[in-house]
Amino acid sequence: MDAEANNRKRRTTNNEGQAYNFKASPQQPQRAGASSSSTQQQQAPASHKSGGGGPHHSPPPSTASSASSQSPAQAQAHAHAQQQAQVPSAGARQKRELWVIQRRSHGNGAVNFAWHPDGNWVATVGINNVVNLWDRTGAEASSVALNTPCLGMDWDTEGEILAILSEGSSSVTFWDSHTRKSTSMECGLKENLCCLKWTVEGKQLAICSDRGSLVLYNKRNEKKITLQGKHSSKIIDVAWSKDNFLALSSEDKQISVSDGSGVTIGSFDLKSTPRNLQWSRIKTDVAPLHKQNVVSFIAGTKTLYLYNIEPPASLVDIAFQPKYGNIVKHVCYGDGYIMVGFSLGFFVAISTNMSEIGHELFSVEMFHSDVMDVSYNESLRRVAVCGEDKVRILDTKTWKATSDGITINKDRGAPLRIDWTCDGQMLGVSTAGGYFSTLLTKPPLLHASYNSKCAYLSSLRTITVLDVVARCAQVEIELPIEPTFLAVGPKFVVAGMNNQALYYPIDPPSSKPINDTTYMGIIDCVFLNTRWAALMFEGKVMLHLVDKSDKAENEILSKQFPEKEDSSTKISCISLNENFLIYGTSTGFIVLFHLQEWAVVSKFKLPDVGIKQVVGNAQGTRIAIIDTANKGSLYNPVNDFILSFPDWSEETYNILWDITDPYVLVTSDKDKFYTYTYLPVSISGPQLNRVSITQRSPALKPILGNNGVLLCQDLTTSVLNNVFLASHGSGAPQDKRTQFAQSLRLNHLNEGWNLAKQINTEDCFRKLGIDALRQLDIPLAIKAYRHLGDAGMVMTLEKIEYAEETQLLAGHVELLFGHYNEAQKLFLASSQPILALQMRRDLLHWDQALSLAKALAPDLLPVISIEYANQLEFKGEYKAALEMYKEGANGLSADSDQALKCKGGIVRMSLRVGDIVQGTALAIKLGNPQLLRESAQILESMNQFQEAAQLYHHGGLHDKAASIFLKSKNYGPLKEIMASVTSPALHSLYAKAKEEQGDIAEAERAYTRAQDFDNVIRIILKSTTTPERAFAIVRKTGSQSGAKLAAEFCKDHDDFRSAIEFLYRAHLDDEAFTMAQQHSHVDVYADVIGESGTTEQYTKIAAFFEAHGDFQAAGNFYALCGQYPKALDLFIRCGSSAILSAIRMVGKARDNNLTSTLQGYLLGTADGVPKDPNNIFRLFMALGEHLQAARTAIIIARQEQLVGNYTTAHKVILETFRILVANKIKVLPDLRRTLCLLHSYLLAKTLISRKFHEAGARMLVRVARNISKFPTYTVQILVSTVLECQIAGMNKTAFEFASILVSEYREHIPQKYKLKIEGIVRKMDKTESPEKTTPCPNCNTPLFRTELDCPNCKSFLPFCIVTGRHMVIDDWTNCPFCEFPALFKHFTTHAAAGLPCPMCDKQIDPNTLIQNPNPMPLLKRDIESVDINSLQPSDEQSFPLAPQIIAAAAAAASSAAQKKATQRNSEPPSQPHTEPQSQSQSQSPSQSQPQSQSQSQSPQTQTPTQQQRIPQQHNVGKPTQAHSSPSSRMGAVAKTLSTRPVARTLTSKTNPPLIPISRNTNTTNQNQNSNANTSTYPQQPEEGQS
Repeated sequence: MDAEANNRKRRTTNNEGQAYNFKASPQQPQRAGASSSSTQQQQAPASHKSGGGGPHHSPPPSTASSASSQSPAQAQAHAHAQQQAQVPSAGARQKRELWVIQRRSHGNGAVNFAWHPDGNWVATVGINNVVNLWDRTGAEASSVALNTPCLGMDWDTEGEILAILSEGSSSVTFWDSHTRKSTSMECGLKENLCCLKWTVEGKQLAICSDRGSLVLYNKRNEKKITLQGKHSSKIIDVAWSKDNFLALSSEDKQISVSDGSGVTIGSFDLKSTPRNLQWSRIKTDVAPLHKQNVVSFIAGTKTLYLYNIEPPASLVDIAFQPKYGNIVKHVCYGDGYIMVGFSLGFFVAISTNMSEIGHELFSVEMFHSDVMDVSYNESLRRVAVCGEDKVRILDTKTWKATSDGITINKDRGAPLRIDWTCDGQMLGVSTAGGYFSTLLTKPPLLHASYNSKCAYLSSLRTITVLDVVARCAQVEIELPIEPTFLAVGPKFVVAGMNNQALYYPIDPPSSKPINDTTYMGIIDCVFLNTRWAALMFEGKVMLHLVDKSDKAENEILSKQFPEKEDSSTKISCISLNENFLIYGTSTGFIVLFHLQEWAVVSKFKLPDVGIKQVVGNAQGTRIAIIDTANKGSLYNPVNDFILSFPDWSEETYNILWDITDPYVLVTSDKDKFYTYTYLPVSISGPQLNRVSITQRSPALKPILGNNGVLLCQDLTTSVLNNVFLASHGSGAPQDKRTQFAQSLRLNHLNEGWNLAKQINTEDCFRKLGIDALRQLDIPLAIKAYRHLGDAGMVMTLEKIEYAEETQLLAGHVELLFGHYNEAQKLFLASSQPILALQMRRDLLHWDQALSLAKALAPDLLPVISIEYANQLEFKGEYKAALEMYKEGANGLSADSDQALKCKGGIVRMSLRVGDIVQGTALAIKLGNPQLLRESAQILESMNQFQEAAQLYHHGGLHDKAASIFLKSKNYGPLKEIMASVTSPALHSLYAKAKEEQGDIAEAERAYTRAQDFDNVIRIILKSTTTPERAFAIVRKTGSQSGAKLAAEFCKDHDDFRSAIEFLYRAHLDDEAFTMAQQHSHVDVYADVIGESGTTEQYTKIAAFFEAHGDFQAAGNFYALCGQYPKALDLFIRCGSSAILSAIRMVGKARDNNLTSTLQGYLLGTADGVPKDPNNIFRLFMALGEHLQAARTAIIIARQEQLVGNYTTAHKVILETFRILVANKIKVLPDLRRTLCLLHSYLLAKTLISRKFHEAGARMLVRVARNISKFPTYTVQILVSTVLECQIAGMNKTAFEFASILVSEYREHIPQKYKLKIEGIVRKMDKTESPEKTTPCPNCNTPLFRTELDCPNCKSFLPFCIVTGRHMVIDDWTNCPFCEFPALFKHFTTHAAAGLPCPMCDKQIDPNTLIQNPNPMPLLKRDIESVDINSLQPSDEQSFPLAPQIIAAAAAAASSAAQKKATQRNSEPPSQPHTEPQSQSQSQSPSQSQPQSQSQSQSPQTQTPTQQQRIPQQHNVGKPTQAHSSPSSRMGAVAKTLSTRPVARTLTSKTNPPLIPISRNTNTTNQNQNSNANTSTYPQQPEEGQS
């Protein structure tokens, strides 16, 4: 026993030791146990009195902060709900001391007491021997003085009589609670009485004596039964069972059991005196016995006995561990359990079941010393234990302490005895110091709520009001009465009993009622709002103002319902909010009375049932109902719509609206909470859905709901607890998916959207989108499907987003869900019923569509019939389709498109059902190509080939028709059809047929259409005398077999040249070459091969030509096969006639040795004879060395310039410039400046001839300042400059250059200008207007118009090719051919005069010139950033080949100059003032060609034009850099070469000046030049002139 007890205690202590740690520090909020895992309850923290006397709220529990792991929105809502749910409860007041009886009433000693069965009275007695009777408020009601100490007191069960027994007395004192008077009754014994006890039923009183006698007194008949000798010694304890058995214990160490008449039915002798008798029943494993059949008692100090009176009688003894100490008291409770208190402070619970005896259910050390008393309350199922200076209370369901205990003031003495009232509301404690105190352990269960306000009875006469949302300080109101009803509103609280109601203000609070009203009947219930009170009593409702001083003008103070005319109606329930009084009647009526309108606004009757409860939402727009059939429904007074609660529990007794979420309701039955969501708008209309079931303790009664947290009051403890609904979570942190699912269940879609974004999975967004559609929240659905990337759904929803009609919108959503019948119903009920028809048509539900069309749109019947017929045709139901087509055609005009469709359908269906003649005739009559083809296909599938071919032909499918005719060998119609047939196979078949018939011409045409050229060639060669046609076909088509036929034909006719060609085309190469050698036609073979031959073929041809002395041809073919050295050797042996071929080959080969060899040949190092320098230029271009080519071109141009060939030099530089630009190579500065100078020279002639003297003079000045580059015509240019400057009014400049002429070239000045020039020098006229300025296009610095070097940005500026001036940004255009820039205004005028481009000499259409709005990219490309002051003459030695090229160019230029001089001398003197125009016939380096070359070409050598194109085709790339060749060395980086210093070699007097003089100041020549100022060209205006 001891070992088992120790094990049991160890297990209990380990598992629940913390619950019994009564030495713990101040009270902490504890969680009450839940009846199910799905229910969690939180006991609200107790409120404590603070030093200032005001209420104090404890901080929120840990569950509020645990929401931090949830989503922000849900965490905030959860925390808010937690804060709102944490309300002060009665827990802290649960054991509050109600009142205390001081020592003066009892004396300084132990106090005994006895509670009235109803708890309305308590009798106390102390050592002063006065029995005091107190009411439940602590007021003294009466007292009974005794002569000797009191031995015992006991109330009968009905509470009518208190029996009092005093020491040494033979009588019993009775105190009557009704009369409050005491009487005495003699027992008739001459013995001293020692104890007494009323039966459980309260009719009999057992009175025992100190000699073992027993007296049974019946209070009803006042009879006494005296039984002497019951025991031999003093009876010390007595106990009645519920079955009216009496157990007695005596000092004779004997237990006796008697029946109600005193007859002994059993007795048992013991070794020790028994005490502390208790009746109980033994716990069994089967159904519990309701009969008390066991007497338990203590015998000695260590043993507890169980005496079973059932036959056979038995006695069981239970011993406990010695460490517990002596047994002080035991209490039987429940179904056969016993609690035992020990002298060493231990408290133990055991079971009486025989299989569990010896096992402790619970044990704990409560005190360090004696347990003084133990008291158990059945209604609370709690036990109170006292010892030392404390009273501790345990909950026997969980064996957890309800608090750390109640400490008794030491001044009062130690607690000796404790006892509960029957209802458990109060616990009495008596002490050794003469005190008696009453503790409130279970306040009366009374509560009420209004929105977020809650009021409850925290003590017998104390109301506590709190706001679970505002979290403001709670209000406590003390009442003068114990109320039986309670109600709270925003500003008032009402409490009362019977027909009295007291109204107290709570905002601000007051302890005095503002209204104390007595009504005409017992009040059943009461409701309050801000101003009104509604009370229901005796089937009526009284509505009146709470505060009559708040009455408005003309406002009625009160009203009674029902009206007098409806006085038979009995109101069964009411509800009140700010807008409406709502009441239900026993006959099923629901009435809404509007408080502002003061009238009934709605009256609705439920059929066949009455109303038990009505609960309106905060606005009164929805009313939850429970009827007498225990069914629940939701009523909408706006449209009288009733919605039943689904899955309704018939045991439901209460409904609550959530004060935070207006669409959540909670219903309650005996052990569950049901959460419902109300959806006012959805695709199915208003909906109620049950979303969760929350298990709960039956003792919890809900007060209000706030965001999924129910505030409940425990029926057993009156404690306020929070119950977390399963629909909103358990209050613990949840994962995101659980929160998301919970949000969807509660229709919190916006919260669901936020959670879905955090989860970010496709299934969440899809569920959210579906729920949003069901609730017709289209914008949210669009967001969800857009996040999913479902573009089709988003576009569809955007089309219906702004539909205002609910039924219309719901119809579209049902359609998206595929609920077509529901969608049709909604569409038909909407303002657009035609949508139902459109839906059925789109779904191909033709039967329904026809039915709807007859009612909604009869004009659409033909169209729908056609569509239905199309589907029937597709399904193969041809007869039904034919009928539908005919039906559809009846209501259509003959020429409409729909009618034509019907006729086409009739044709097809007629053919399908076998009416071929009528179908074919109708198809041909209609003439629709598509219909004809479809009909032909149908006929072909039916093996009606002739008719099918006929329809194919009419339908334009000539190939198909021809195929059918050919299969059937019906060639008659084919000749007409074949011209339209496109299939080569059909033409081939037709050609074979015609060839068999001997129609060769038709067969040839058919073969030609079939592209069967082999057969065409065969027929032509076989049957005609014009084989050239066949040869042309072979050459055109490249047919090998045809070429072979042609070769055989040519060999047969000894045409070997053609035979060689066709053998090669037939890929018979060896045979073709053999024949070419035999008949000396290798040139034909070579021509046939061209550039597509192989190396072997080219080698054979080259060897043949070399053997026969045709070195150039041999070189060409050696070059083609890659034998470049040998080819170059042969080209050099050919001389100048093969130079271009050699250049082209070397450019292709890119071989250093070959390049060096050819350079040496061209420069004359090999034979001492320099060749044309243009060939060096061509070589560089072929090698891709464009920079070296440019330098060579500059040398050539300058040599031409030195001898006066300025036009040729200009062309050379221009061509080089364009090549460099085309290859995106930077143009050398010298090349750009040389081109500018030469163009200025040529441009001066044009400007002077057009009488633009100032512009021409400016160009001549630019040339004259670089006169060293024009040595041939130095004097002529200077003379022209002086004269033009004088004409233009540029006297200072004219004087400058006239001084140079007179001082340096006096002897060479032409005689007729000499006096004029000398006169200019003598006059020294230096007056000259400064040249106008325009901004630099690059930096906007003002510059003279003809100045090209900007001193600010150091740029060489682009110049206008028309005027020679520098370009300006806002007047920019380009030549469309050479792309050189020009001033738009001047170029337009120039082109309008019919003049060509001054640069490229192309004719320009002025309409094609476009002003460039943004020429900056071109400007950046063209400007040359050069330091003007750093320009120095180029060093020729930086170009190694420069001297040799200069020598060659000088020789060529001198030769050309001599030719021109010869021509000029032979010309008549009519052109004395112009440069010989023979230069215009000279060619640029890429175009010029020695005359001897063209004269020495062999017949097989390519023409010069061909030779020029070949290098351009094959040598346009840049040179490789893999090796250092002579050309590479020749192209080393060097600056642009300037001409060598050359002595000025002046021409003779016969050399005329360059420019014709338009004004002659010599008076002798004045007449002959009188017309010099006139011009046929329009005068070009200067800038600033119109």
